[in-house]
Amino acid sequence: MTVGEMQDFLGDLYRGTYKGDTLIQINLIQMGWAIERLLDRGQITPFEDYDKVSHFIFDEIDFTQRSRHDRS
Repeated sequence: MTVGEMQDFLGDLYRGTYKGDTLIQINLIQMGWAIERLLDRGQITPFEDYDKVSHFIFDEIDFTQRSRHDRS
């Protein structure tokens, strides 16, 4: 699967499989944003194999951003 295909897959998961599951949707959005930032900086391309660049994506994800459900 390419990075571009992964972006499409994340969108499908967000709109379909996890529709209404806000906590999962937040994680999907975070991953999508991380991919976009890496693409914008030219660190990855949409045509690269996702498995080969996934470590860059996971390093880029901001898991510290909390949902409104986690806020005190």
